Amino acid sequence: MTKTSLVGLLILVAGGLVYGFKMLARLMGQAGSRSHITFMEALGGPEHFEWIDSLPAGFLQKWMDGFIHLPLFLILVVLGLVILILNGIFAKK
Repeated sequence: MTKTSLVGLLILVAGGLVYGFKMLARLMGQAGSRSHITFMEALGGPEHFEWIDSLPAGFLQKWMDGFIHLPLFLILVVLGLVILILNGIFAKK
């Protein structure tokens, strides 16, 4: 297993763990069980993303705003899969 595939697998597992713990909290009926943790919340909150307002095009601002509000587990799973797929395509054999 190459280092790149190991990183992709670790990111994929991290996404699964984030999702699993959220579902466990929901199953246990935790009072604070709200929607999923977003990418923005995981990286410190809205004050770290004020640079989005300075992007030159409106569609870029809308796209980035939508991206940072995606659930963290979804971003981790997709990133892990992309890394594994790219490693499968470009890995030296």
